[in-house]
Amino acid sequence: MTQIEFKNVCKRFSEKRVALYDVNFKVKKGDFVFLVGKTGAGKTTVLRHIYMELFPDEGDVLWEGISTRKMRKSEILKVRRKMGIIFQDLKLLLNRTVSENIEFVLRLSGEKEVKPRIWQVLHNVGIVGEAQVIAGELSRGELQRLAVARAIVTSPEILLADEPFGNINKDDAIEILKILMNFNSSGSTVIIATHNVELLGEVKKKRVIEIDEGRIINEY
Repeated sequence: MTQIEFKNVCKRFSEKRVALYDVNFKVKKGDFVFLVGKTGAGKTTVLRHIYMELFPDEGDVLWEGISTRKMRKSEILKVRRKMGIIFQDLKLLLNRTVSENIEFVLRLSGEKEVKPRIWQVLHNVGIVGEAQVIAGELSRGELQRLAVARAIVTSPEILLADEPFGNINKDDAIEILKILMNFNSSGSTVIIATHNVELLGEVKKKRVIEIDEGRIINEY
């Protein structure tokens, strides 16, 4: 089933700055997708369209066949609840504990029995021993694992990850990738925006969409 489709999508931030130009691709449920390209290529702009933070100036983005531009606000919020997001700047609560960061997301989603879910997701990402540590005291790699845990704890249908391997060493990056691959194996879609093409070889079953200056230049 096609989950997301970009049809001739163009996005301009000004007359001189075209962020996306005639972008076309489809993502099927359960796909593991890399959006690759240098910094400023348009990867984050694609993710922001999927999350419906941005909308096309031309063309269409379809969520399960429905144009995002035609959705009511209530419908957009409903779709967003099906997504997990790993932000490039993480957006963690650095003055709260690791477990409180996860609990915050679960409470927002309406979960009542949060402790078992917190323990399980922290175990899955390898930081259960840091549950009561203040997030601001974690290493960069541990912070990234916490960001992943927060994004997947509600078992979203689709996970969007914006540069999840940034500012961490290769070993940590590979471990993060393994966590995302394991999450994908449950049937959820994973879309990763990254400039780190060295990691592509770690994933056998994948799709790669290469973006340069707002255009798709390669897809396989």
